[in-house]
Amino acid sequence: QQPQVSSDLVLEPLNLANWLQQNLQISLGFPKDRLKEVSFNGAIKTQGKRLSIQPLRLQVDESAISGDVLIHDLEQQTVQTNLKIDRLNLDQYFPQAPIPAAISTPVETTGNTAADSQLFPVEMLRTLDIQADVSIAQLKYRNIDVQNTQVKLNARKGLLTLDQLQANLLQGSVQATGQLDVRGAVPKLLIKPKVKQLQLQPLLTALEQKPMLTGEISLNGEATTQGQTITQLTQGLISQMNVNIDKGALKTINIFQKIQEGLDNLAPIMSTIAPNKTIPKLPAALVTDDTQFKQLIASATIQNGIVTTQKINIGLDQAQLQGDTNWSLINNQGDLHFQVTLDKQLVDEKLTALQWPVNCQVNLTSVPKCALDLAPVRQQLQHLITSTAKDTAKQKLNEAINKKLGLATDANAETAVKESAESSLKQQENEVKDKAEEKINKALNNLFK
Repeated sequence: QQPQVSSDLVLEPLNLANWLQQNLQISLGFPKDRLKEVSFNGAIKTQGKRLSIQPLRLQVDESAISGDVLIHDLEQQTVQTNLKIDRLNLDQYFPQAPIPAAISTPVETTGNTAADSQLFPVEMLRTLDIQADVSIAQLKYRNIDVQNTQVKLNARKGLLTLDQLQANLLQGSVQATGQLDVRGAVPKLLIKPKVKQLQLQPLLTALEQKPMLTGEISLNGEATTQGQTITQLTQGLISQMNVNIDKGALKTINIFQKIQEGLDNLAPIMSTIAPNKTIPKLPAALVTDDTQFKQLIASATIQNGIVTTQKINIGLDQAQLQGDTNWSLINNQGDLHFQVTLDKQLVDEKLTALQWPVNCQVNLTSVPKCALDLAPVRQQLQHLITSTAKDTAKQKLNEAINKKLGLATDANAETAVKESAESSLKQQENEVKDKAEEKINKALNNLFK
């Protein structure tokens, strides 16, 4: 009733692509030079409904695969497998199709474009009952070399669980867990990534995105989405991520250039704050095409295809930057808002309190447009100059008061001098303030026209 079979099965090198086409009229869509040499060697045993292939050796073109396969129930097709692959070049099997750079909204799912093609074979995934442990020593995808890939997943009744994904690439590492649920009408996806010190520029280049940022990126968080197409998955994406980028740059965006322009424009009024001081000229190493930074720290949220970062802290060379961003994954463009403060090594100490607001419009097809907003700087300067004038007046009057108090010989005289001095101080403060504000407003009106 339950015959037992034990057999060694050997398949000599075979052009599998031609065999499938000629005998079964099946084409897998791979390039013509793929699946030209496939061989197999395995020990097969059966016991009732149970079947095992151990050891298993499979050669597919340049890839050598070893391991074992255990089918617990031939009728239910419950499969457990452990496989080791020495090297696998996915670029040779899946020619790189362009990654959609933008998705217009709203979008009707037509199935005619890459953004609208069905991603998940739902019916097949619902029938899977498998536990798989796969390791790949060397993997290549989109010309990125990946080492020591480990994947552990299981699938049962339409719920696919990624228990482990880890790999080393681009001088860093990636780990992730997740789920794909196709039990309902709409596929649901959950992913929890953890990235450490990944080189950002080659990653963006491989993904056919304009490398706006460089550096070593680390991030962790969680993302959920649902849908069957790239369009639906992008628009339904909800995520919270903590991001850290070390030793990087904002490409084609130079904050210091804009601030230097502001310093030059405000030169006459700044001389009021710091007399006998020349207007600062920022070092040439800072005023370049890019903004180099030591570290970028941000907390980002994604909802309905919009990336929002409320708090960005960037450590620049002799400066500090804070800001926020809004970026659309739908059309790959957004706005960046920065507040920059300069170190006393760059400007007079009195000017280190100034916040320089720089706003940028960015997309992936042209050079970012950045501008310095002078209106808030004007308000800060007005307050700073008025405060400086008042402090100077107080200092001079205090010196006069102390001199007079030093000449007083009795308590009554001292009290009278104090009262007179205080009254005089108040009057002169008001006069100084009025004259200073009048002078400042005239100068600033000319500067900020």
